Amino acid sequence: MIGHGIDVHYENNHINTILFSDGRKICYHAGNMLLEMAKEETRYLLIEKLKNMIHSFPDYTTSLNVESVTNALRWLYGTVECEDLPVATEIFRSCYSEIIKMILEDERAVIECNCVGDFLMKCYQKFSECMGIFWFGVDSLANVNSNIEDPLSEEMVALIKKDADRMYPVLGKKCSNRRVKKTEEYEVREWTTFNIKMPIQVLEFEYCRMRKTGNFLKKCANCERYFIAKNRKMIFCENPSPQNSNRNCKEIGPQIRRQQKRKTDMEEKQYHRDYTSKAMAAKRARDKGESDDHFYDEMRRLSEAHKESKKGIKDNG
Repeated sequence: MIGHGIDVHYENNHINTILFSDGRKICYHAGNMLLEMAKEETRYLLIEKLKNMIHSFPDYTTSLNVESVTNALRWLYGTVECEDLPVATEIFRSCYSEIIKMILEDERAVIECNCVGDFLMKCYQKFSECMGIFWFGVDSLANVNSNIEDPLSEEMVALIKKDADRMYPVLGKKCSNRRVKKTEEYEVREWTTFNIKMPIQVLEFEYCRMRKTGNFLKKCANCERYFIAKNRKMIFCENPSPQNSNRNCKEIGPQIRRQQKRKTDMEEKQYHRDYTSKAMAAKRARDKGESDDHFYDEMRRLSEAHKESKKGIKDNG
């Protein structure tokens, strides 16, 4: 049924099984629904394409009535969709349907609409606000988890936690999966599920599930894309890096950060220069058949002094 949203079945693991109204079942790791909903492709689908499709509706100027609204929804739900974004597609349909119901109950808002197209645009504006709040919530959660200082993000996450904490006693437990009938040929199992219709519900659900599984939505310290970290210490994603598509950010990120730090940190820059100088001197000594022990002793001394300096800065910070 279009507009029903998605039903989610979850157990005590990282997998959430999404049940769609057409009978499909797709498994998502905890947090991955957020990643899909936050993609640039999703933003284009639910903002630019949706707006274009409303303006392209053949009966845009038709008078507003039940039949014209029904025909308009069929048009939108058939054109604003993407097979690669199944959750985003279904959440759009359910959220937009809920907004239509809400605005239809507002007599003044309905009177202001001269045609069904005006009505769709009024619904679009409200839907855009819902998606804007959702995307801001996702970005805020990633900022806070990535230790990016931003007062607005901290305020938003506090609101998300307040609402999500009320749901955690439910979402922190696994759904039941009990057998209701069994024969020699088959068995029937009854799954309990959690229904999601609105974007903010996706955020609250994923927040609770990631809290349960110990995952964190973060921004990669190299490419700044969202990713799901398995622990708080992870700062780099495993997507192809912008610097080298053959190496992921987790591989190349630490190297890039060291290079950037050397450009701004004079102590780090001097350490790198001295250490490299000793290493090159040791190589030249080996090439001449001379002992390089003295140079390696100097390199170890430099390394130990550097570690002590970093430890002192960390302890005082």
